[in-house]
Amino acid sequence: MTSLMTFYMGYAIFSVWLIPMSAYVRTLRHAVSQVPDQTVALAVELSIPPAGGELAAVITAENLRRVAPRQVVFYRKGGLQPRFVPTLSCQYEPLQYPLLFPHGTRGWGFLDESRKNIPCTLIQWYRHLFLGEPRMRIYGRLACEYAVDMFSRTEEERLHYLKRGRRMQAAAMDEAPNPDIPDLFENKIPAGFMGSRAWASDQVADSLAIARQLAKPSLFLTMTTNPNWPEIQSQLLAGQHFTDIPAVVCRAFHGRLCGLKAFMREKFGGLMYEICVTEFQKRGLPHAHLVVKLQHELPLSQLDGFICAELPDPDEDPALHAAIGRFHMHSQNHLDRSTSRYMDDLGRVHYRRRKQEDRWVTPPVPALVHLLDCHIYADVCSTATIFLYLFKYLFKGPDRARFGIRALHDARADNEDDQIDEFRDDMNARYLSSSEAVYRILNFHTVSKRPGVRCLSVHLEGKNLGRMHDRNQPGYSEMSDLLWYFKRPSTETFSGLKYTEFFSLFYLETVPLDVPLHRGQTLIATVTTEKGPCQKVLRRRVSQPIVTRLQTVPLRLKETFYLRALLQVRPANSFEDVRTIRGHCYPTYQEAATELGLFQDNHEAVYAMNEAITAYSRPSQLRFLFAQLLSNLPFPAVELWSRFHGDLNADYRLRHPTAHATDLALQDLARYLSAQGSSLAQCGLPEPVQRCAEVDLELAFFQTQLVSIRGRHKEAYGRMNSDQKGIFDHLLDQSDIGGCYFIDGRAGRGKTFLMSAMCDRVRADERIVCVTGTTALSVIHYERGRPAHSAFGIPVQESDMGLVSKVSPQSGRAELLRQASLLIWEELPMAKKAVVECADQLLQDIMRNDLPFGGKLFIGLGDFRQVAPVVRRSSGPTATVNSSIRTSTLWNHFKVLRLTTPVRQAGDLVYARWVDQVGDGVHPYETSVPLHHLQHLDDLDAAADFLFPQDSVSTSAAAVQHAFLSPFNARVDLFNKLILERLPGRAETYYSHDTIKELDDSTFNLPTGSEADLLSVLNEPGIPPHELSLKIGSVASVMRNLSIEKNLVKNVRVQVVNLLPNVVQVRLLQRACTPDTESPTFYLPRITFEFRPHRANWTVQRRQFPLRLAYATTFNSCQGLTLDWVVLDLTLPVFAHGQLYTSLSRVRSAVDIRILRDPNDIEQDTINVVYHELLLPL
Repeated sequence: MTSLMTFYMGYAIFSVWLIPMSAYVRTLRHAVSQVPDQTVALAVELSIPPAGGELAAVITAENLRRVAPRQVVFYRKGGLQPRFVPTLSCQYEPLQYPLLFPHGTRGWGFLDESRKNIPCTLIQWYRHLFLGEPRMRIYGRLACEYAVDMFSRTEEERLHYLKRGRRMQAAAMDEAPNPDIPDLFENKIPAGFMGSRAWASDQVADSLAIARQLAKPSLFLTMTTNPNWPEIQSQLLAGQHFTDIPAVVCRAFHGRLCGLKAFMREKFGGLMYEICVTEFQKRGLPHAHLVVKLQHELPLSQLDGFICAELPDPDEDPALHAAIGRFHMHSQNHLDRSTSRYMDDLGRVHYRRRKQEDRWVTPPVPALVHLLDCHIYADVCSTATIFLYLFKYLFKGPDRARFGIRALHDARADNEDDQIDEFRDDMNARYLSSSEAVYRILNFHTVSKRPGVRCLSVHLEGKNLGRMHDRNQPGYSEMSDLLWYFKRPSTETFSGLKYTEFFSLFYLETVPLDVPLHRGQTLIATVTTEKGPCQKVLRRRVSQPIVTRLQTVPLRLKETFYLRALLQVRPANSFEDVRTIRGHCYPTYQEAATELGLFQDNHEAVYAMNEAITAYSRPSQLRFLFAQLLSNLPFPAVELWSRFHGDLNADYRLRHPTAHATDLALQDLARYLSAQGSSLAQCGLPEPVQRCAEVDLELAFFQTQLVSIRGRHKEAYGRMNSDQKGIFDHLLDQSDIGGCYFIDGRAGRGKTFLMSAMCDRVRADERIVCVTGTTALSVIHYERGRPAHSAFGIPVQESDMGLVSKVSPQSGRAELLRQASLLIWEELPMAKKAVVECADQLLQDIMRNDLPFGGKLFIGLGDFRQVAPVVRRSSGPTATVNSSIRTSTLWNHFKVLRLTTPVRQAGDLVYARWVDQVGDGVHPYETSVPLHHLQHLDDLDAAADFLFPQDSVSTSAAAVQHAFLSPFNARVDLFNKLILERLPGRAETYYSHDTIKELDDSTFNLPTGSEADLLSVLNEPGIPPHELSLKIGSVASVMRNLSIEKNLVKNVRVQVVNLLPNVVQVRLLQRACTPDTESPTFYLPRITFEFRPHRANWTVQRRQFPLRLAYATTFNSCQGLTLDWVVLDLTLPVFAHGQLYTSLSRVRSAVDIRILRDPNDIEQDTINVVYHELLLPL
């Protein structure tokens, strides 16, 4: 009752004041007289109330169909009929806001339907009010209400305009309009409307195009408004809050944001690009995310001078210390406190935090905190996954809010047990804050990009997209960008350019017919304009090429979608030429795109088999290919078998009856599938009639080699040094007793040689040896070696919790392990302790005892100074150390045997001792190592000339014995691309088919039609690239364990022999191979890889050939190799334990290695990362 009395008193006071001044107030009936006494007061309740207490509007328009304009209703005094004032009337503002327009001054709008004599647009009108009228600052929250009302008024008019013109555009865009199907396109808000889903999708596509053309970003920054800035506080009147003056806040924020961009350009000598997203998020204040690509990358040695995650000394800089305390102190971020800055395997930088309280500091930029006096978060982003975080804000569109309309004294409030049905009562609406409204009114962009992106149209033949333009306007043309692209000259300069490349390098201009063309102009056609005939000419861009992209097309447009996919990857001269693949013109774009491998074909397995058969493959090669197809393709296995079983058993039929030959072929397939974790039964194929136990197979394999094995181990024993002989004799004495041993040998001490001799000695007595390794590559030098996960049936999963072997104690594998006299585990320090403990538990179950590893003689070997277990997305050394076997209770049962005599570097003992000190991290190499005594190179070209001179670049021997080593995959890819360009011949490019595994899940949130663009820029370690370029004769590494029996395992090197549409033929390379050496060849099909990008809740499925060029490799992948020549890339320093030591120890002497560094850093030390907790006592 009190509030109602207050309302009537205020109404009386303002009526007396306004009546003499405003004609509207004098002549119109007051609204209060229209309100019935029994009217129920209503309240709008937000599910999540906004922070900051600012005024906002909720708008429920979801699409063009639901646009419903509001109107002002008024009654003249003495009148009975209501009158309506549309929102575009100039009388709307004085009627709706009499306090802001006390004299009844007309606002923006029309007096009648003529819509003439309007000197400015709505936005310009509101902008002049907020910038030039003091009342907009004085009236505070009323001015905020005016801002959101007037801006939503503007949005409504724009939606109406789009509604009127959308039908023409839809008619031209839709491929097969059906009167019986609703026209959904008509009601979609187009990309020209800021905040629509199409607009957000375009922003994502533009950003991806920039990243694809100009490389991945360098820095990611976040800037937040500080309401205590002097320019804001000085404008506040008595009793006002900063939310009362959104125009001042927005102008202050925008000015400082421009200062941030100017600082970045000046600080780093220019930026290749910048992408900025401003958002509000119901927090009352704008904040911005800025992604930049530096012209010259920031060396990590200078990183601590730009970004610092430590509290400054309050005595040295009290102002900065206070600012960091105000803006950058968060709850503990769970990062390890590290005494040095480092970068992990995902490219994320972990900043130095030397004090306990530094764990609470989010990384600021001290110079920017000084300059801008606000929260400035900065991070280095060496991968494109940072776009996932940025795109989340781009694509979510404008802020949303769930709200409901309730009675002010709702009866339900008295009953707390009644649950509100939010799906029935609440509506999901757009949330428009006063800050956002004013920000848009002031014409500040919520998304900005430099450089801009030109979007090129994509349409089917004869279906150019309709335009909302008058055909009589100057410059109007029916010709789209695509049609002009097809009209380009067929000369060498233009013919090889793809659609995007063409408009990136050239532009069109119109020249009068009587003006002669000069050099640099190429005539395309003669066109007719309102000025008469003109020439359409091409000119090369004088400045740098611009960024271009193809128009985003949703999958529902089918043929247009596939047309876009084809235009993305290959040049064409006509619509027909787009559909022509390898000389054959396909009737549809979908068929052409599928033939090119851009999309999965249900018959790809049949095509792959036919291509291999046509290439005169041997039946053994076909059986291997067939097994890979069964494991990776959805084609029915029974149908595939019925088609090709005659080709698969052809060699066996020459020596055996058909039934027995078929059985032998099935036995081979069963072995291959077993290595892939599959079986014939799972594929629906018959099991072989004759099956041999694993124990019998193992013994039979070596039975025919006993004579050579016995001679081999004796020869090896004679070549051993004293360290090796001592360990050999000791272990041989323990072979019947059992026990756990670890052979600790630095890199190049002959560990593998010793264990090979040990295997021969035990097998010479017709006993079984089971050789396993952390990686498949580590055991290919052993006969019948297996990766540990395969040997012990250990599942491969993200989490190490709850690992349980899949090997049954009654299985053939269990019997093989039970009969084994010796178990060897190569590269044991690289294995996670959970994996080793899982194998231990399995052996205890098999042997039915509680002894470590079931009481077997278990020998682990490796070097804890080399690469440690890889813990994905870990945040420092703690996770790595905790995952190591060194922290397992099993380690207490190991007896350590040491190999100390250098073998690999026996000819350069000085270099060997220096490398050992680097690996031990002893003084003076604890955290940094000088490299000035080694020879240096300046750039990648010099590295390529050293490793692969022009006369040997095509030889496979050089590729096996020489390598470019780098900590980061991006640098590896760059060098591989350089060598590929130097190889003779034409490159064949294969594009992956990328999909989202959870695409049908409602939690997946990416722009429709932009999935392929986003996924194509994602690269993950261990996954083939989206765009794989190969040449015949090029050397590549296999990206998956395909067959340990054939030595075709992950990271093994192969040479490309033949490139076919659905298979790639490769030859396995061994270190001792020569051009005359006959090595086995294999046909590899496309297989499916899965990976989850960082910060994503969805999984990418990438279908690609399991290959990657192998002239360069990472530090983690080079372990175990002995190389003749090495270039060590330290332009970016190492980031993980043992990487520097591992890479330096690959060569025999110091003269065989070169260091690639920035010329300015040659005299500086490089970072050395050693986790001393992992090392064994010296």
